[in-house]
Amino acid sequence: PLSGLSDSVAAIIGVVLCFLIPAGDLNDRAARLLDWKTAESIPWGVVLLFGGGMALAGAMRYSGMSAWLGGELAIIGTLPVILLIALVTLLIIFLTEITSNVATAAATMPVLIAVGEASGIDVALLAAPVALAASCAFMLPMATGPNAVIYASGKISLEQMARAGFRLNLLASVAIIALSYFLAPLVF
Repeated sequence: PLSGLSDSVAAIIGVVLCFLIPAGDLNDRAARLLDWKTAESIPWGVVLLFGGGMALAGAMRYSGMSAWLGGELAIIGTLPVILLIALVTLLIIFLTEITSNVATAAATMPVLIAVGEASGIDVALLAAPVALAASCAFMLPMATGPNAVIYASGKISLEQMARAGFRLNLLASVAIIALSYFLAPLVF
């Protein structure tokens, strides 16, 4: 394999090959696996949503902002553990509504690990609710790709989505806090 090849370059090569490789009947030289008309119909906003989130998380790690912020927030490690878990869970659940869930987890996980290490709290008690809560993006279309696709269908209004999503977020918060506080210490 090519050791210097990044994931981005491999993806671009794959897409270019899809434009070049013939599809179907070998006598029909015009048909390709991917044509421009099909490429235009791809929901690029969803692709950019994920890519932007990963870029943001990478920038926070690379710049040292995650580590710095974790050190500055170490004071919250003095809170009772149940309160800290609740705070982290609620923060992440509602943050993931306005940023992608991958970006939210990738950006906040290093910060909270630094908080846990600085305050002597088992990092699993903070990492578990982050991982679970980041998956609870139910309220807004921008939160995840599937939400954007559902909203784009026009079959559900933003108000309906937000109302139902808020209820789901509250239920998920209670479940995550309980699981993280009572079950995580037994597992980790």
